[in-house]
Parts: sequence; C-alpha cells; structure tokens
Amino acid sequence: MSGRYRDALDGLAAAVFDGEAGRHRLAPLLARWDDEAAPLRDEDPDYACWQVIRTDWALCDAWTHDARGPGDTWARRAARGQLRGWVPGPDDLALASSVAGLFEVWPGRTPWLRDCIGGLCVGLADPVRLEPTGDDGPAALWEARVVIDGGRAHLCRAPLDYPLEILETVRARQLRRFAPGGRCPSLALLRRARLRWRRAERADAAVMFRLIDQ
Repeated sequence: MSGRYRDALDGLAAAVFDGEAGRHRLAPLLARWDDEAAPLRDEDPDYACWQVIRTDWALCDAWTHDARGPGDTWARRAARGQLRGWVPGPDDLALASSVAGLFEVWPGRTPWLRDCIGGLCVGLADPVRLEPTGDDGPAALWEARVVIDGGRAHLCRAPLDYPLEILETVRARQLRRFAPGGRCPSLALLRRARLRWRRAERADAAVMFRLIDQ
C-alpha cells in the first residue's frame, strides 16, 4: 500500500470536509451513501475501514451537491484549483482519477487485479502476501481504491476483504447486464450486501449476496 497516496487522500479530505463549510459539503453526500449503500453503525465490523471508504467515496467518486456536470467531484475541483484556500498538490489529479472497485486478485510474480464491475485488468505494483486457495482461481476478492501509474495499480489504502464464495454470484450478475433490462450490480449494492452479511453472524455469504437487490 502506498503511504504517499494514503496521506494525500487524508490531507485532501481534511481540506474539503473539515470546518463548517466542509460539513455542509459532506452532509448531502453522506445522505446519498445511506440511501445507495447503507447507514454505518458504530458496532459494525470493520467500522473504521468503512468510515474511510465512505469519506474517499464522497471525495473522489460522488458528484458534488451542486455538480456542474458528470464527474464533478470535490477531488476533481481541488485538482483544478477550484477549492478556495487549497493549492493543488502533485498527487491531486491522480487521486481524482483513482478507481474504486471490487477486484479479483490473481496471484503471480506480478499479481493482477480484475475489477468485477468495470472490467479493469491491471498488474499490482504493491508487494502483497496472498494465501493459497488450492485452486487456479483468484486468491482474494478485495474492495480497494487504486491509482494507475506507470501501467500498474497502486493501492491507496489497505483493501477490504470480501468472501471468495460470492464470486460466482457476482459474475452471474455481471453477465445479466447483457439481458433485456439487465444491469450490472453496483459497488454500492455490493457494499450493502457485505454490511448485511457481517451484521448477520454466521450467515451464508453466497446467500446474502444473492439477495443483493433486496
């Protein structure tokens, strides 16, 4: 994981969301998260990780409450010098263009990531230790935010593990987008399913994720 991008995200989030003006910017985005994914609870497993994921989403992915067009995020405004009091840093544009997804992690001398939703396939720059699974499939399933630099993906934060048991369900849902009226599951729905699964102790992960649209 790149401490460089982690620290840059933290600094940019503080500049955008701290203070009274920052709370005004953040509040409608948190309401949107609650509607699209799920409200977070203090007792949620991985609560601290979810807080960071939600803040990064509000910064880099969610359109501002007064968006002037597609892709108008607070991170992109900051990178363009459109945030009062903020001098754009060398990594701001990379953060504004970062990719959040649910990635299959394929082992190898250079591990590869495949985004289950967007289809991005890219080698991973960070050294990681992957536990063998006993088959020739992916070694892990991660929600992660990455910056693409030099043809490789750089992790911005420590990834959040999802159970490999859901992969068949996620792939099947992805294929449904080609059917009449079909659509690929969004990352927001996958987040909702993971939150529900972790809250329901001993629940079958595959079953919980099959109920993703409910």
